[in-house]
Amino acid sequence: MLTHAEFEAFIEDRALEVVANAHAEWKKTGVIRPSLLGLMSHWESSPQIPETLSELGDNSSKYPTLAARIKAAKGHYSTYIKMRNNGIKEKNLLLILLPLGVTKIEIASTWLDDTESWAKGRGAVAHTSAAKMQVQLDPRIELATVRKIRDGFRDVDKLLLQK
Repeated sequence: MLTHAEFEAFIEDRALEVVANAHAEWKKTGVIRPSLLGLMSHWESSPQIPETLSELGDNSSKYPTLAARIKAAKGHYSTYIKMRNNGIKEKNLLLILLPLGVTKIEIASTWLDDTESWAKGRGAVAHTSAAKMQVQLDPRIELATVRKIRDGFRDVDKLLLQK
């Protein structure tokens, strides 16, 4: 169970780092990294385009600037990661990775399958009292599974360097 928690902490921390770095780079250089573009494309915000330039103004909250929209999307994503993400099942990982611009073809489906089944198993162990546990885990199998999942996280980490 501790390994599960470490995997979850890793992917959450890494995702927030990717967004923070992309945001800082954009503010410094004006270059928008794929992760920031992905974040903006996944964030649901659609204020209408004003009909006249005079409606826009300099600091309009009704029609926020690009900087304000990026800041809001970053805040929304960070809040999700810190407060609402709860695990490393496929759904959790997709909600973390897809907004960073990671695509379907970049994610190893076998790794997602392994992570999903392992996470479900950890949940069953975590939410079942020791007196009710019926299945003994084989340490060798568990170690091999953890290593496969760890290696998948390494691949994701390398992928995030490009985002």
